[in-house]
Amino acid sequence: MKNKVQRLDGTTSNNRVKVSDISVSDKYFLSKNNGYQVIKISDNNKKLIGKNDYNISYLYNLGKDKSEDYDEFYFNLIGSEWDIDLKVILIVVILLVFF
Repeated sequence: MKNKVQRLDGTTSNNRVKVSDISVSDKYFLSKNNGYQVIKISDNNKKLIGKNDYNISYLYNLGKDKSEDYDEFYFNLIGSEWDIDLKVILIVVILLVFF
């Protein structure tokens, strides 16, 4: 997938990223739409009422480091493409850094 980053100073960076090892705590389906990885959580045999909690995990490979002078990490953790209102979100980021 392509990942375009617009920095605060106006410069941009284009990286190729890879999403793998996707896991969801309920029945789910994967697809791609306009360069986005789409996860649809659904069980047509179950009617959902009230609060529902889901755990979604995946590996996100940032791709090649564009600068030898510094390390850069930018990730829009929530995004704006959700079809539902998100009330509470817990995000855990683990960076494996080798120097």
